[in-house]
Amino acid sequence: ENSGSPEALLNFVRWCTESSDVGCRGRKAQNYALIVSGHSLGFHGKTFLHDERTGKHFTLSSFRKALEQINDRYLNNGSDGQIAILGFDSCLMSMLEVGYELKDVTKTIVASQGNLPNSGWGYAEMLTDFATEMESGASLNSLAGSFVRSFTDYHRGLAIGGRAMDISAWDLGKVVPLAEAVSHLGYGLTHLLQDGPGQGGRRLSREIKRIILQGHYDSQTYMADQCVDIKDLCQRLIDECVYAGSERAIDNLNGVCRKVIDAVNDCVIKCGFSGDTYQFSNGISMFFPWSYLSFALTDSQYRSLRFVRGKGNGDAYRPSGIGLGWYEFLLNYVGNITFRRLRKQRKNAPANRGLCDSIVQRRERVLVAGTRDGLPFTKDGLPFTKDGLPFTKDGLPFTKDGLPFTKDGLPFTKGMAESSNYLAYFGRFKNFELGWDISGFADDGPEDRAVT
Repeated sequence: ENSGSPEALLNFVRWCTESSDVGCRGRKAQNYALIVSGHSLGFHGKTFLHDERTGKHFTLSSFRKALEQINDRYLNNGSDGQIAILGFDSCLMSMLEVGYELKDVTKTIVASQGNLPNSGWGYAEMLTDFATEMESGASLNSLAGSFVRSFTDYHRGLAIGGRAMDISAWDLGKVVPLAEAVSHLGYGLTHLLQDGPGQGGRRLSREIKRIILQGHYDSQTYMADQCVDIKDLCQRLIDECVYAGSERAIDNLNGVCRKVIDAVNDCVIKCGFSGDTYQFSNGISMFFPWSYLSFALTDSQYRSLRFVRGKGNGDAYRPSGIGLGWYEFLLNYVGNITFRRLRKQRKNAPANRGLCDSIVQRRERVLVAGTRDGLPFTKDGLPFTKDGLPFTKDGLPFTKDGLPFTKDGLPFTKGMAESSNYLAYFGRFKNFELGWDISGFADDGPEDRAVT
């Protein structure tokens, strides 16, 4: 079968629910769980359930459409017409943007914010515990949480070998208030970063910039530091606000962050972790890159999500989704806050208009990342582009045999000393205490706070 084909996914569900083949009873159920296993990279395309033979893959929107057809065709008889538990035995899928995209096709999600080991889930333990919970009459949320508890317990004994993991279950019925709170946070940060009248406004803007940069730096990140744990980010921002005085604007930011934290706590059913790499995980991450270039390379994909674009066939260049506040903050953050100007502008060279204009001006001129007018290094709408992807050959960057910089299945190995591998894997922003025996659940023990 072609793992990147919607037809293959539909055929599988049809076989599970309707086939009378030997070994398949074709049983109807009140609730269905669907677990997909394979590669993925959050909201990005090109890797999600990628089929190596055909080169096909799912985008997040095409996966949503396939699940809509599954619900309509096969789950309306004997159930309420919606997948009860959607599991991702794949990397980086426990993102707010992913959950919001799928909120109308499934009730709960079980997924990881970080990377999963190649061995995947421990199905023997997880399904045994799941069956025990089901026989005891546990609720749907408790059943989804049983996957988290089993997988975390399974990995406690493996952390000493260097394996790190996280996994969480969350209720998609609570994802809309979380998306609204995150968007409100984005609007608030954008407003505070704009210079106010007089010296006091400029001083406040600089203070907010310092708070955001330090909070972002300290937070738990994923996907090569391109995504951040939502709750951990807000807690870090609150901790930084403590040292910024008691100005009303700072107090307002503090209050908005606490609303986001409450929304995360309400949405997450259970979050587990083992090992040190993801020890500050709380269940749900979101896109928060450091640089303009990393934002531009993924912008067209990000704007296509319902979180940003909105429902239906809205204009991707004039997004109107619930997450627009966060998207506009990202534009400002990577275009003005973390972006550094050229040391010396070429004589008579046109100014880079798009990076210094206000958010409103850029939206009016449709100068968003990934467009041609006013943005650097661009050809055909994307920077450094050949055939629609940056630095691309055959659909993947710097690729040989399907992995970047690859030899013998490991990245960064060709023509490089062994020490370079260590630099590649451990040369990250984070500086945290290591410990193999770190494991547990996000809701255990006292609330984590920054060391003062």
